[in-house]
Amino acid sequence: MSARVVMNASAPLAPTVRTTCPYCGVGCGLLAQPDGRGGAAIAGDPAHPANLGRLCSKGSALGETVGLEGRLLHPMLRRTDGVLARSSWTQAFDQVAHGFRAIIERDGPDAVAFYLSGQLLTEDYYVANKLMKGFIGSANGLRSPVSAAPSGPTPCRAPTRISISPT
Repeated sequence: MSARVVMNASAPLAPTVRTTCPYCGVGCGLLAQPDGRGGAAIAGDPAHPANLGRLCSKGSALGETVGLEGRLLHPMLRRTDGVLARSSWTQAFDQVAHGFRAIIERDGPDAVAFYLSGQLLTEDYYVANKLMKGFIGSANGLRSPVSAAPSGPTPCRAPTRISISPT
């Protein structure tokens, strides 16, 4: 008679990954390890020259933001009764384009401004500037001021989106 073998091995966690903080643009080094619950354990990378293992409050809390709970995963538009309702991407883009058009017709192109986060890539800046200068007709593309301080990482100053508002 053979003995019954029961194995209770949990799946190993994924290995720690060296990556870069997506926030202000300083480029702080992170060590990220999935926590098995949809989040990640985040630590500063002591070997990274931009932050030497130190993190600001946004970088330190990054692991709490990687899950999908509470995230907007599709476009939502406010109905005439004030309630948000799911819409298609086409409807959402059309409403944004209509909003731009209305502001520009009413107040001129300089009534529109983009605040461009320090976390954008060079290609993202290029596209945003083409939209602002080439299509909207304004030079109101503002970049977040980020500079690395020799004494450590700078406070994160950048939002994680491009804001569009009339002036």
